[in-house]
Amino acid sequence: MNSTIQHTLRALSLTTLVAASSALADAGDWIKRSGNFTTLQHNANTAELFVVYPQMHGSNCGIGIALNRRNSYTDNYQILADNLVVDNYYPNTEGSTELSPGTQTRAGMTYTFDLTTQYYGTVVTIRTKGGETFGELFEKLSNNPDVHAVVSAIDCDQI
Repeated sequence: MNSTIQHTLRALSLTTLVAASSALADAGDWIKRSGNFTTLQHNANTAELFVVYPQMHGSNCGIGIALNRRNSYTDNYQILADNLVVDNYYPNTEGSTELSPGTQTRAGMTYTFDLTTQYYGTVVTIRTKGGETFGELFEKLSNNPDVHAVVSAIDCDQI
């Protein structure tokens, strides 16, 4: 094989590996990188998390919500996205403090910050839309018992 083809194959393999590794990132990876997380308690309907922004060298560009492995399905994340409101302290360029859901995979779902209007850090608030508890919301997700959810800050290179 000539060197040009070998170089191209190596580049494609590396690109595939990087894409696969970022696609497999989950709450464990998010928490290891940021050290910053909270859980959605079954008897509560609100949770808060302080997140440091990249401008303060925290390198966080958003948050992720991940369910435990037995319940981590894309359909369940869509149900969560439909039933949760995720806000942060600073309004975006349209004046809203609500964050929009980003990616949803089997590993979790993300919400990204509008870094053009935010700096230093923010408090992210996750709450149910109807006032029900997180436990009541979890009952809608799956037939698998013991649903648990973790919210974590996410590095900019993990989004």
